[in-house]
Amino acid sequence: MQTALHIIHPYVFKRRKDGQLETNKKFVERDGKISRVVQTALNSGVKVVHHMDAPANSELGQYRDHAFRADPGYAFLFEGRLVEVITTEWGVPITDKKPKGTPKSIWALYEATNIKHSELLKKIEDAEVHVLIGGALENCLGNMVVYMLDHYHFSPSTVKYIPDLCVSVDMPARRNRERELQRRGIEALSYEKALELIVRH
Repeated sequence: MQTALHIIHPYVFKRRKDGQLETNKKFVERDGKISRVVQTALNSGVKVVHHMDAPANSELGQYRDHAFRADPGYAFLFEGRLVEVITTEWGVPITDKKPKGTPKSIWALYEATNIKHSELLKKIEDAEVHVLIGGALENCLGNMVVYMLDHYHFSPSTVKYIPDLCVSVDMPARRNRERELQRRGIEALSYEKALELIVRH
């Protein structure tokens, strides 16, 4: 069973309330679990897809990467073993064609950096199961789950997420999103069950 692990906009793992990025000792245990899940996936032959929020050579990307390079637990982001894609600030790809009413100049900026609908599908369609971590759960990660269902028409039984390895900034919105995903048949995996699934790959 081919599995894909999706890391959605991981900068959220380092983001403080004021928007700055740093390693927070409160999340050492969580970060250790993230590292273990990703390393287990890579060592098991699981495809790991890094959904970036900005190109590495951009000012924002360089700031983000600097925060992660200072943390050995996130070394996997820079080892060249991940499938890297850039998605929008909403956590999803852009459409294949320019949306009606969008100025050409604006569309050109999106095209220059963000992956398109069909391009992302081509990179992940060989996986039978998709497991998502990252965030924010109520925003980008949840949007990507819904996108997989509504636009790629993946079966709900094939899309899962690990709540303990997801970040949130709005807890009421998170609970609403969790209820939505539950209604749509999306399984919330425990950390232990996720590891078992990945090892069985």
